[in-house]
Amino acid sequence: MRLITSEITVSECLYGAYKAERSELVERYREIFSEIEAFELVPVEFGICERAAKVGAANGLKLIDAIHVTSALEIACDVFVTNDKGIRSSADLCVVQLADL
Repeated sequence: MRLITSEITVSECLYGAYKAERSELVERYREIFSEIEAFELVPVEFGICERAAKVGAANGLKLIDAIHVTSALEIACDVFVTNDKGIRSSADLCVVQLADL
């Protein structure tokens, strides 16, 4: 099993840790995303950004969520695990809620 996420996830995690002023959490996220080889980061390239705008607009997704979904579609992800109940399965993507695992 490979764990893959968009590079945007790094910013999302660090943002929350910085906002909460939790320096230990900032360091932990840095370790997770830069030193642990469990995660493969999908780069946020122009093509993904352009497709995310279209996918988000067509499906009523927030742009950040559309970037995640489009990144998953780009790499032909088998299962998309999320905590966001606004992201649902489609013909192209199987979505599983973290709470259901």
